[in-house]
Amino acid sequence: MKRYDELSEDEEEHALSIHNKSIVVDCCAVIRMDDDYFDRLKEGGITCQNHTFTPVNSNLSEAVKDLGTAHRWIKSHDKQGRIAYNVEDILKAKKEGKSALIFGSQNTSFLERDLGLVHVFKAMGMNICQLTHQYLNDVGAGCGELIDFGLSRFGPELIEEMNTARILIDLSHCGSQTTKEAIECSRLPIIFSHSNPRAVTKHIRNKPDEQIQTLAEKDGVIGLTAYSPHCNKKTGIRPDLNDYLEHIDYLFDLVGVSHIGIGSNIDETSTPDKWNTYSSKHPEQTNGYNYEGKQVKDFDWITKTSNITKGLVGRGYSDHEIEKILGANFLRVFKKTW
Repeated sequence: MKRYDELSEDEEEHALSIHNKSIVVDCCAVIRMDDDYFDRLKEGGITCQNHTFTPVNSNLSEAVKDLGTAHRWIKSHDKQGRIAYNVEDILKAKKEGKSALIFGSQNTSFLERDLGLVHVFKAMGMNICQLTHQYLNDVGAGCGELIDFGLSRFGPELIEEMNTARILIDLSHCGSQTTKEAIECSRLPIIFSHSNPRAVTKHIRNKPDEQIQTLAEKDGVIGLTAYSPHCNKKTGIRPDLNDYLEHIDYLFDLVGVSHIGIGSNIDETSTPDKWNTYSSKHPEQTNGYNYEGKQVKDFDWITKTSNITKGLVGRGYSDHEIEKILGANFLRVFKKTW
């Protein structure tokens, strides 16, 4: 087994060939909507990215305005990108040398218990939605709650409405009992867009084996996050890409290659001040990591995504297996759900 930075020239060329021909999906990110964004995606070889279009505590008005802003921004860059309303939009983007953007949310509070709004946001392009963020909301408990009683009475109603609207349900930040009940309740596959196996790195937001296996039984996918607290071997020590890749190895043995994806959780809008504020509000999330060390080495920016492919080649994964991890698995779930 070789490290991602120890490949021969031929091996590195082969890895880049796989990466460039694959549809690469990053299933969780917060993007900086500027003129250089699509250039950064192209440098990282990313075909499709799930963008958290509104802050986790947004109300209805704020969420609508944020989604409107994102629509206008993409329209002004229509030669480089398009909105992913369906899988065909992603395939067309790859064929045309463009990038596709999925609109996703990391909370459901902005819906304000109005089931009709599920369909409104679907029509506006929201194709992925996380039931809860870190704490309790009208649906259930986040993983940061001291006690997780599971889904509320409203929870199954919302899940059914999201299934009907064909919105992909994400449980990345949900507490264990809420996650368990939500998987059981959903008629369609669900995802953890940015979580890791708890057996490798013990963290409140990583998922236990049993829930990962249940997700796989429903044909879901877990997107692995590159947040240092979720990948480390020792608290406070910044992990590197090889530590990240160990999570892929573990999942390969646990549930097989068909249920592994990428969910970097890279926040392009983050600043030291914003990180410090977030850390003070969610210490259970950040585990004392500072701004400089919050992402794993060599996968701390979307332009470095091809390092994953290099690492997988070095670890002996086949071309077909790598293509599935890079994006084909998520495309399968998108097609079944959307």
